[in-house]
Amino acid sequence: MTTPPERPREHWASRAGFLLAAIGSAVGLGNLWGFPYKASANGGAAFVLVYLLVIALVCLPLLVAELMIGRRTGKSPVLALAQVGGPHWRWLGYGMTLNACVILAFYSVVTGWTLLSTFHTLLFGLPADPEAFFGQISQGGWAIAGHLLAMLLTAGVIALGVRGGIERLSLWFMPLLFVLLIGMALWATTLSGAGEGYRFYLQPDLKELLRWPTLTSATGHAFFSLSLGLGAIITYASYGQGTSRLRHEAGTIAVADTSVALVGGLITFPLVAHFNLLGNLSDSTIGTLFVAIPKGMAGLGGLGRLVALVFFMVLVIAALTSAVSLLEVGTAALIDRRGWPRRKATAWAVAAITVIGLLPASDSRWIDVLYTVFGETALIFGGLLLAVLMGWGQPSIDGGVPVLLRRLLRWLATPLLLVLLVQSLLHLPQVFALFLQS
Repeated sequence: MTTPPERPREHWASRAGFLLAAIGSAVGLGNLWGFPYKASANGGAAFVLVYLLVIALVCLPLLVAELMIGRRTGKSPVLALAQVGGPHWRWLGYGMTLNACVILAFYSVVTGWTLLSTFHTLLFGLPADPEAFFGQISQGGWAIAGHLLAMLLTAGVIALGVRGGIERLSLWFMPLLFVLLIGMALWATTLSGAGEGYRFYLQPDLKELLRWPTLTSATGHAFFSLSLGLGAIITYASYGQGTSRLRHEAGTIAVADTSVALVGGLITFPLVAHFNLLGNLSDSTIGTLFVAIPKGMAGLGGLGRLVALVFFMVLVIAALTSAVSLLEVGTAALIDRRGWPRRKATAWAVAAITVIGLLPASDSRWIDVLYTVFGETALIFGGLLLAVLMGWGQPSIDGGVPVLLRRLLRWLATPLLLVLLVQSLLHLPQVFALFLQS
């Protein structure tokens, strides 16, 4: 097979553009949709504590490793991992790329829900029956339409390139996201019952610290939130230059992502406490965001409509910036591997992902299955292999792997991820059993 002609590598216009894009990749619906739900279901502040420890001791070293691989090879995961670890590691790059595409396939469906909810709130106000409205948009024709719209918007950004699309989107949308989040968090402090919500969120149940579901859920969510193990960070780092500040960049990304998740809880928990939903929060994440909160907001009149609109706008921004990073993984792989122009690579990646996404769009039950398999188990597996490569292997990388990073990956990340992978695999039959029973 002939080697495709090498195209000039795109680059970020500024370091700020890269950091905001990487933060946008990390900050997604997982921060605002999954984090409060998982915290409430796993001991409140106990989950938050485990989450923070996992971020600091496991995810941060892996984040540095992914930044290092992308920055020093200047290639997407398929070629970067083959260059660093040898030809047999190329399959990890293929696995990461496939995982990113499958995650985007169901992620875009949920993004479609946020888009449809935003448009309805803007044009018609809050639905009279939020549960019936969500039933209409969550599967079938409207869900497919939302999925297609989300993919179209994401494709439009990717087709414009690294500087003209991804970086420009990040420079405008990420500061707006932070402003809206802070504004909503401040407003949430004025709600009656906010104190009860904060206590539920921040008071730890120490018994939960030693439960495997808390550990696996916190680790899986941390990986999903930071876009680790699926090649997005490697891809974004490959468009940058200079390797002297990787640890600082990794710290900035991790702190920003974690801060958004924590602030998301400071918004969600006062809301659900104000509307007397604390007892039902752990029953359904989606139900809380798309049914319960809009139902409560309706009682606030015009103010409720405005706050709901801002809330859904935050969800849309977070969803789109993450969706863009997921699509860029597949697009960059086709550009690097096939030598295709960006628009052709984008079109092919979008077509494949859109077809896969028709399954969860038609039947929303598939989202839980796909998230558990690809959004948790596969991410932990990818992180484990990456820790093995950079911590135990002999990676061919300029300057080598720093000693402290190597030790953290070898003696902390590898054994912990191995145990959590086993636990996650043991949990899969239960997920499929629930799917078949529902």
